[in-house]
Amino acid sequence: MVLRRWTERRGRGLGYDGQGGQTPPLIDQAHRIMHLWREGDLRKVDDYIEERGLRRNPLFPRLLQALVELARKDNQQEERTLLETIMNHVTACGMHPQMPLR
Repeated sequence: MVLRRWTERRGRGLGYDGQGGQTPPLIDQAHRIMHLWREGDLRKVDDYIEERGLRRNPLFPRLLQALVELARKDNQQEERTLLETIMNHVTACGMHPQMPLR
């Protein structure tokens, strides 16, 4: 299985609950945030993060960091910068007290 780049994933349902209210994978949620951020509406980003409870999810910052490392390894500067900006935003807005900052 190969993880497609976030720019290759554009479905309207990306990052939202599936059939029967099934929670989407965390990677889908991260990719949704990246698209929302790129659109430039910070309120939508914050609303999505809050609705999904991602500030309280201890895996979320770890996933973002792993994606940063992948982007760095693959020499994807624009993607890495976007992810780091999102990480900084989430950190600045407050995270769960037990979440690592990086």
